[in-house]
Amino acid sequence: AAQNELSANLIELRSRGGDVGLIGQADAQLGALLALKSQVDRASPAALASIGASIAACVATASTLAQRALAATNEAASRAATELAAASEAARSRVTSFVTDFYERKIFDPFLEFSSDADQAAYREREAARRKQIEEALARNTPAGNLRANELAIEQIEDAGTHGADKSPDYQPMLDGMKQARKTLAAKMSSQEPPRGPLSETKPDPIAATKAPTNSATGLPPEVLAAIRRIELTETTHATHGVSDRKMPSAVPTRTA
Repeated sequence: AAQNELSANLIELRSRGGDVGLIGQADAQLGALLALKSQVDRASPAALASIGASIAACVATASTLAQRALAATNEAASRAATELAAASEAARSRVTSFVTDFYERKIFDPFLEFSSDADQAAYREREAARRKQIEEALARNTPAGNLRANELAIEQIEDAGTHGADKSPDYQPMLDGMKQARKTLAAKMSSQEPPRGPLSETKPDPIAATKAPTNSATGLPPEVLAAIRRIELTETTHATHGVSDRKMPSAVPTRTA
């Protein structure tokens, strides 16, 4: 259980660019867990008694590191969410300013030139259609909606640029600012993984909870006894369903399931 918890939290921590030092500690502890697990697989009952304390200490350390990794992961997720919200709001602010300057103040209209009335009519039709789409995207008030509104605004600015708006001193700063806002928001969105529930903490072993905490015959700690009982329960279940017809050994199994 400690190994599974630590592995899951390590994967999550790595995916979010977590603290390198903590990742290194967790990696080292995971290696120690695997080494002890290998010893348990091959150990005799007498050897198990002698390494019981090491197993308990290693499991406790791994559990502590797993909780630290979980806390770091949640902190990284919270920070990423805050950064995404800020990037989304910045892109939205750019677009709302664009709508005011472009559609209401019409700052580029004095620079526009058209080859014919039909050319002008087609441009105005595109202009109106994009404004409607921009307003619909902004109404969603989501990162995806704000990104879409930003992209539509860029399309409109560049469309105006092909008809002379690029001669305005306001043209390039507006276009560059819009593109930078789009780039930042897109990057923050791509770094966000699909929503998932919080990493679960290790649950108490239901088998161990029903047993006495110590065993005077072997002197093994509760964690080792619980692991042995799980192994015995698994092999008994397999035998009952015909997976194996061998008898269970009276001694502690020399291999884990």
